[in-house]
Amino acid sequence: MILLKNSVNTVSLTLVEKTTLPNPYYLFEFQNIYTRKKYFQIFTDVSVSGEARTRANEFNIEVVDSGSGANKIILGDIGQYNYTIYEQVSDSNLNPANTTSIVERREMRLLDSEATIYVEHEIEIEYTTHEQ
Repeated sequence: MILLKNSVNTVSLTLVEKTTLPNPYYLFEFQNIYTRKKYFQIFTDVSVSGEARTRANEFNIEVVDSGSGANKIILGDIGQYNYTIYEQVSDSNLNPANTTSIVERREMRLLDSEATIYVEHEIEIEYTTHEQ
């Protein structure tokens, strides 16, 4: 997963494959791999309910520098994070110990919203031969 700071990021995940609860709330835990600091938030699943949700879940995650609100999270520095997603019945619990189970563990990269994700470089090679 790649998230851009100060942007609304639409993220599609296949959490339903390991979800055991009907209509769960998902607790996201992000941990910076360098500082080991953890950040928690519950994001609203905005995918179409019913049959369409049997394949994937969709979240609009906004990474902000300050403030709070639904689907917003304040993370630390740009860089590498590990994330864990838990399923739960509560829409307000931010403690992983009070969740039902883990539905996904992966890596996330947080980039500055001004960052260029792909840069192409042209390299010119010149060969010189020496005769003897």
